[in-house]
Amino acid sequence: MSAECLDRCRGERVLLMCGVSGSGKTFLSRLFEGMGFHRVSVDDIAWSAYGPGLNDMPFGAKKNVFMEASAEAGRQIETLLAKGERIVVDSTMCKRAKRDHMREICSRHSVRPLTLYLDTPGEILSQRLENRKGTGPDDQIVTPAQLASFLANFEKPDADENFITVV
Repeated sequence: MSAECLDRCRGERVLLMCGVSGSGKTFLSRLFEGMGFHRVSVDDIAWSAYGPGLNDMPFGAKKNVFMEASAEAGRQIETLLAKGERIVVDSTMCKRAKRDHMREICSRHSVRPLTLYLDTPGEILSQRLENRKGTGPDDQIVTPAQLASFLANFEKPDADENFITVV
């Protein structure tokens, strides 16, 4: 991440990570956490509820778990905004509707979030994901077939979404 990008992010109230599994969202989120942002992680929420059992769930059940975790993340963000906290949201934000929902939550507190779109090449994603062992929220297993589906269905941010691309 460039120094210019980092400086811009420091001045923001809410940062929304946006990228496919393995793109580096958690790495950057932890960087911002070290700068005083409160990190809200959908993966952490799901893992705290189901632990390693997430790895064995059928895709449909896992999808429902992550929908519940996303709803909980929204509640946490609402609470943190009411307290005046700076927030980094560590989640794929793979669909425009999800990002719009987060923007709606933020707008109730007069905040316009900045989206960081992590545009990571597929071959790098594959390399990172093949090393996962399923040992924690940041190490969840993603199969090659799941990665292909994630890439095919990912909705990149549109020009009106107040985003910057991180390569």
